[in-house]
Amino acid sequence: MKLPILLLSLTLALAAPLAAAKTDKLEPPQRVLFVGPAGRTPAPDTLRGAIAGAGALRGWQLIEEAPGRMVLRNVIRGKHTVVVAVVYDPQGFQIEYVSSENLNYKERRGQAYIHPKYHQWVANLAQDISARVAAL
Repeated sequence: MKLPILLLSLTLALAAPLAAAKTDKLEPPQRVLFVGPAGRTPAPDTLRGAIAGAGALRGWQLIEEAPGRMVLRNVIRGKHTVVVAVVYDPQGFQIEYVSSENLNYKERRGQAYIHPKYHQWVANLAQDISARVAAL
């Protein structure tokens, strides 16, 4: 009886660090086009407000801004930090990776890798921005 428990404990102890170190390829999300009434494009100030408001829904903070570009930071559970740039124009937007802390970011053979949750956080941000702009 002790041997199976010992083997299970050993397996779990060895698997935990491997699971924690899992990374996915850092793939930039596709450009998202705004869908609205035909021939109507949102004004830059309206887009800026929609992007900032959508980010705030999930804890993203605006840390830098230039025309057509907003840099947002999110600190998740006080443990992970991710910084992205939202590059936008009246037709759509693109989210670009800027930096991160404690997300296992690595570059190997010209390919970037990052914590698997990064893609979910960015997809949620993109979805929230699209919803905000569609509601304008």
